[in-house]
Amino acid sequence: MNENRFRNTQQGRTFRHASLPQESHSAPFEPFTFVVTADTQFGMIDQNKKDNVSDSYAEVEYSRKAIAVINEMNPRPLFCCICGDLVDMTAEIYTNTPKNKQQSKASKDGTSSTPRLWTKEECDAEQDEQFRVFQETWNELNQDIPLVCLCGNHDVGNRPNAASIDRFQKQFGDDYFAFWVRGSYNIVINSSLISQPDNAMDLYEKQLQWIKERLVYANEVNAAIIFVFSHHPLFLYDQDEDETTLPGTLTIQWPPAYVHRQNPQVKIPESYFPVPRTRRKRLLELFAKYNVAACFAGHFHQNLVRTTSFGMDMITTGPLSLVLPSDNNPFDEPFAVGFRLVHVKQENETGKCVFEHTFIPL
Repeated sequence: MNENRFRNTQQGRTFRHASLPQESHSAPFEPFTFVVTADTQFGMIDQNKKDNVSDSYAEVEYSRKAIAVINEMNPRPLFCCICGDLVDMTAEIYTNTPKNKQQSKASKDGTSSTPRLWTKEECDAEQDEQFRVFQETWNELNQDIPLVCLCGNHDVGNRPNAASIDRFQKQFGDDYFAFWVRGSYNIVINSSLISQPDNAMDLYEKQLQWIKERLVYANEVNAAIIFVFSHHPLFLYDQDEDETTLPGTLTIQWPPAYVHRQNPQVKIPESYFPVPRTRRKRLLELFAKYNVAACFAGHFHQNLVRTTSFGMDMITTGPLSLVLPSDNNPFDEPFAVGFRLVHVKQENETGKCVFEHTFIPL
């Protein structure tokens, strides 16, 4: 396995890959394509409980299907971005939860003893294994296609801290960085640190200052177009929405082969998914001032595309794991496992850099 693909590319707050040299800002714009995926989330379907040690995670096949399609693309995309939740296990979410859902249910019926709980050490070991399988799987992506790996809340925790971020960095390099692609400027952020920064306020403020500096720089050197990549969508339906009043609920529907060992039905409120309005406002003000064209995200486990009052597209891409239906989403985008292909080009009449995107179901 090419370990350099995962540990040495996201370094020094930029991206280093032989196929994607970090040219100066004076490099002329040329049309190109790139791929956006999200929520590969190895371990989600079986809730981190494989039947046998030799079993693979159920999500691996989704990733392999995507990789096979991407590898056959001509022309090849200049990069592939996974918008976080690379794996499911993180100690902050699972420590002190039952290791066996069947056992937990049985104990409530009085037919079994109290279930054994995940310890932090066991969570860390399981996450390491999921990271290993993720890297082994995505190493099958053509080596000429740079792979950008964002951290999600299942990679660093809902409330990340210095230690959880350090675990991610040891596997994948920087948790936020920026890079050039043919005159476009691409900014990758750690949105978990923005969504709930309580345990790392110093790191939150440091990243926010860095984002502003990168946006100022991109404007000073006249970047052809600016994209932001995040795990969390900044908002779902409206840039000014109060996430606490969102009416929708997502329902986890387990594949038939896994129903017997899961909670029969798990519901998640829509309020869980967007960046809280107070912190969203700071980002949107920056993105409006410095002309961000689009923010790509995942986390919502379904497709959703909306546009801000200042013209930025908020493009939330469905997963390469479980798709979670919401009773509030109008589903004007495909409801499917898949990935998004983005075409960046210049308008013939104005010379302005624009983009188009299409979701490709698998």
